[in-house]
Amino acid sequence: MIKRMIACTAMIIVHLIPCSSAHPGPFGFSVKGGIGMGYYSMDDLNNHIREVRQNRNAMLDEISGGININIQGRLWLFDQIALSAGYEHLWGNTEGQTIDYTITYKTPADIYTIGGVANILSLPTLIDLNIGGNVCMARSVYGTNLLTITRLKEYKGNENGYELFAEVATNFLRPVEVGFQLGYRGLKIKELEDKGIYPAQLEIARSVLLADGDTVKFFEGEGAEKKEVSKSINDAVVMILEALPKEARIDTSEKARKDHETESKEPYTFEEIKAKTKEYADKHNISLDEAEVMVVNEAVQEGRYPGDMTVPE
Repeated sequence: MIKRMIACTAMIIVHLIPCSSAHPGPFGFSVKGGIGMGYYSMDDLNNHIREVRQNRNAMLDEISGGININIQGRLWLFDQIALSAGYEHLWGNTEGQTIDYTITYKTPADIYTIGGVANILSLPTLIDLNIGGNVCMARSVYGTNLLTITRLKEYKGNENGYELFAEVATNFLRPVEVGFQLGYRGLKIKELEDKGIYPAQLEIARSVLLADGDTVKFFEGEGAEKKEVSKSINDAVVMILEALPKEARIDTSEKARKDHETESKEPYTFEEIKAKTKEYADKHNISLDEAEVMVVNEAVQEGRYPGDMTVPE
């Protein structure tokens, strides 16, 4: 999902244990916090969003950036090099309106980092220039209501990557530093899975259907692979039905049973009453008058007697 990212961050560094004459030890500790903008490259997701925008005529922007906040601790050696560990949260989302409802995509991520920082230039009472690199561990959540409409269907994905950065910070306000950081991150969430057990799929429509008499034409594929395929209407209907998820299909045997029950509630005709009376009399070895009372009574109770009539005594 996050394939590449360029982040611009305004930051504040607080030296809790500075390396200085007041603290003659070689080690120092600082905490950095920042807020900024990330510029994302999400090719797979944005390809899907473009297809949705085209097929549903939606005003839907691609996800190209979002706000990020971060905090990082640094253990310094003589104010020259440092080990660092940090946490960053990224936001990313887009919404678009269709005729029926608003489509939403959200792509937040938590990034945990561990790496190092080096001071390569220090101008006393002015600025410090640092460079660094980190190993990144991403924990991402992707959510959309494209299919669920009224709620976000969420998927999760974990992946590792790297980042490189450079930063400029003041050094005349210590223990506080104010500065700016610019970084590049290479990290792609390759696979997403449902928060339950199912893999996520970005469904991209690859067939356009055109009716032409008794046949239909499909334009399948994309780009140079796009081709026209003709099918009979019957074959097209079968293909569409076979593409339906099993859980969304109608159980035709159950539907037939219900239809039969519905149809069986229709009133009997007088000819059917007469036939059922004779059948009942023969089966139970009773007179036609006695059988007629039983058959009519049953039909009235079921609401299937032809016309208004009370149960015979």
